[in-house]
Amino acid sequence: MNIKLIKFFLISLILFILSSCGSGGSGSSQQSEISTQKLTGIVILDKPVEGASIQVFDSNENVLYEGKNVTDKSGYFEVQVPKEARPPFIVKASKNPSILLISACYSDNCQITPLSTLIFLSFQNNIKNVSKQDINSFLNNVLGIQDNDSNVNQRLVNFSKKEKRSIYSLINDIAYDTRDGYI
Repeated sequence: MNIKLIKFFLISLILFILSSCGSGGSGSSQQSEISTQKLTGIVILDKPVEGASIQVFDSNENVLYEGKNVTDKSGYFEVQVPKEARPPFIVKASKNPSILLISACYSDNCQITPLSTLIFLSFQNNIKNVSKQDINSFLNNVLGIQDNDSNVNQRLVNFSKKEKRSIYSLINDIAYDTRDGYI
């Protein structure tokens, strides 16, 4: 009977030791949660873009995140970037060769649209120093877009379809014309 008791004690001791060792999974998961921050947004062309690939860069063009088929049917995405990374985050959304949208995101809730792409391309050489006030001034004074103009993205998409050009190509030309002083 002593042998059975000793075996039971040894087996219990071994099981206790093994169960307390763990795989380190939960520790690394907590580490991952602590060392990252959430970045969310929505990708809209003339309607939400489902299944877009997302790339996130810091203002020095270091890659912070890359993923394929990230957006859901409402165009929404949620990604993790390093906690020490600071805005503006440069977010690129692509669906196929004809859809490439970009935005400089200053907060957690990004909107990646044709208009955000136009703004980014117009200011890309100085994006670190651009304020929201600078962007609003650019929209109002240079492009004649008022704050409450919710149809701008739709008009840009319709114009690109009419001209049979990709939205990115059209926006890129507008941005270059803006930087060169033609607009």
